[in-house]
Amino acid sequence: MDIVIKAFNNIERFLAIFFTVMMVLLLFMQVLSRYVFEYSFTWTEELAIICFILSVYTSASLAITRRQHLRIKILNSMVKPKTEKILDFVSNVFFAVVMLVLGKGMFVITENLYKYRPVYIASGIPKYMVYGAIWLTFYLMVIRLIQDSIKLVREYRQMP
Repeated sequence: MDIVIKAFNNIERFLAIFFTVMMVLLLFMQVLSRYVFEYSFTWTEELAIICFILSVYTSASLAITRRQHLRIKILNSMVKPKTEKILDFVSNVFFAVVMLVLGKGMFVITENLYKYRPVYIASGIPKYMVYGAIWLTFYLMVIRLIQDSIKLVREYRQMP
């Protein structure tokens, strides 16, 4: 059970690294094949773009787990540490609501893509798979925001 929890806690890092490495390898392969062998693969650019998109969304979830997401800290520098925790908590709530709304919209898009089955032209990958992965990252971000909010509450209670 401990291995499952540890794997879940590190899933974003593994996925972000995987997608980034795949993107770099695909682009390197494309450049090498184009300029050295004078042959161009049609599917590598498309797959590299998909890897880039998935890397961005998994990295966004990873940023939440490390509290490295972009935030406006101007108010935090003007308030007491306890109030700062409250502002961070409120920020997490708003962020989670936005992710839930976007996730609902992305689900509708993914559902329609699954229904009509369009594919990426060069690679043949069904579009619903990529959009479905993005949809999942929205809800993974909500889970991470809930976890971070629980940590913030604990930190708030431990403050003098």
